[in-house]
Amino acid sequence: NAKKILEERARKPFSSFEDFSVRTGIQGLARLMAQRIVEELSTEVKYRIFTRD
Repeated sequence: NAKKILEERARKPFSSFEDFSVRTGIQGLARLMAQRIVEELSTEVKYRIFTRD
């Protein structure tokens, strides 16, 4: 999935969650982002994308 996201982003920046979903095939981006933020805040993760230590 990460490779597809990077390829599509290189072609053209994403304009919306809908555009992201159509071009990558990944559904529910807002929910996935929210889950990741909660995970980063509540557990130790190796890489933080949305939060700081």
